[in-house]
Amino acid sequence: MASDFQTAFEVLRGSVTEGRAENMRYRQNELYSLHLVLRENAEPICEAITKDHAGPTVKAETEFFLAMDAVRISYERLDFDKSMAEEYFVKFGKDNRERRAALGLVAIRPSRHNRFYSVITPLVAALQAGNCVIIELGRSSPAVDGVLLDILPKALDRDTFHIITDKIGEQYKDHINLLVDQDTSEISSPAKGLQSPPQGRTVCFLDRTGDVELAAKTITSSRTLPDFSSPYSPDLVLVNEYLKENFIARCLDFATQVEPSCPSKAASSDDLEFQKILKQTEARGEVAIHKRNNDFSIIELKIRSSKFTTLKVKGPYILLLPTTGIVDSVTLQRSLPTLLSSYIFASPSASKFIAEQIPSHATYINQVPPQLLSILALPTIFSKLTRESVGPPSPTNHSHALHPRFTSDMFSTPRPQFITPPATLPAPSKLMEIALKQLKPTRQRPGHAIGFFEQGILLGLTSTALVVLPLLGWGAFKAVKFGLRYL
Repeated sequence: MASDFQTAFEVLRGSVTEGRAENMRYRQNELYSLHLVLRENAEPICEAITKDHAGPTVKAETEFFLAMDAVRISYERLDFDKSMAEEYFVKFGKDNRERRAALGLVAIRPSRHNRFYSVITPLVAALQAGNCVIIELGRSSPAVDGVLLDILPKALDRDTFHIITDKIGEQYKDHINLLVDQDTSEISSPAKGLQSPPQGRTVCFLDRTGDVELAAKTITSSRTLPDFSSPYSPDLVLVNEYLKENFIARCLDFATQVEPSCPSKAASSDDLEFQKILKQTEARGEVAIHKRNNDFSIIELKIRSSKFTTLKVKGPYILLLPTTGIVDSVTLQRSLPTLLSSYIFASPSASKFIAEQIPSHATYINQVPPQLLSILALPTIFSKLTRESVGPPSPTNHSHALHPRFTSDMFSTPRPQFITPPATLPAPSKLMEIALKQLKPTRQRPGHAIGFFEQGILLGLTSTALVVLPLLGWGAFKAVKFGLRYL
């Protein structure tokens, strides 16, 4: 006798074959129904979020707001009139070059981090693209998962949607068109998967030309709240040694001004192991710890080969490594695996050079968007949440997305239609003549633009000239004056 999941899986595959979820009105109705049910159950959803994560009510309301905003965005992007016009392009002799089609059956394995947002955002993007969906809940967030198990089947058509509380069996995976895995440790994604690697590292660069105040405030903010769970919080800060002392002082000053939004959590086994290793390395003189009267610490690395330089950090710590300059910073990171994101605090010209040299899925210059470390820039009542992380990392095999983290393009594939005949080939007698025709010259003029390094060279030469030329002039004057005495 077939299991309940096997029966549901066969129904889902049948719906994929029929194209049931691809109809525009069907997609609109599904998203409208989902939004309605979530709206009607706002109170139990927020209570479940608060219960699972032991945070303030405003944090739960913020997560709920962002998830609902994702539903609204997906719903409003479905344009029925436009889709109908595009559907008949070919009939009226026009190419449908931008046509996209659903992938088919999508499985979502959500992260425990911000469980509600991590379920809803990929779900609505998949529905918007016209897919059938399976959600794999492992009960890692009991309260939120319980609410989702209760309300989602009421909101969505069971012919195109199903929830499973265990992992999907291996025998079914070949029949799934896309797996959204938010708990994978891999930062590069396979062809059939969307992976949001929470263990991907992030690095911050503070150059001598950067704004120390802005960098200190931004970086400290991501490490002074009790959650410390954002995958986008900087794991390592490379600071020009000229700015090191000022940067450390400003970070410690700002850390003392931050009020925790909820009680600190008990240290986990990973935290205890980190603290143990930290004490051992401090005893050996490999690190210097800067702190004041709170839990926040700046760990200055004295040895560049330290394993701290490649750790994914969780906790009230800033790992700081002094560098001698831009080239030194780039050399330290260029050969390492691709970063989840990088943050550069420097002048535009210096930032351009660093960004081009560092492999990173996203690079932000003189900013760390609040959507990465937290949420949207919300009103004053959310001020204590402005540095709290929401959602999994953006999938690394698609364009980086702030909010929502998942888009319909991630769940669809190009399927263009062409009816306009292409340009014809030249006459046979002209083929070789045209093939051997010389390309137009580039007409590139001799380079006179002054780049970043050229600016440094000219500055150095100018500084030297300002000192040497007056000395040469003074020496020549003295020599002439001395020589005239003997004439």
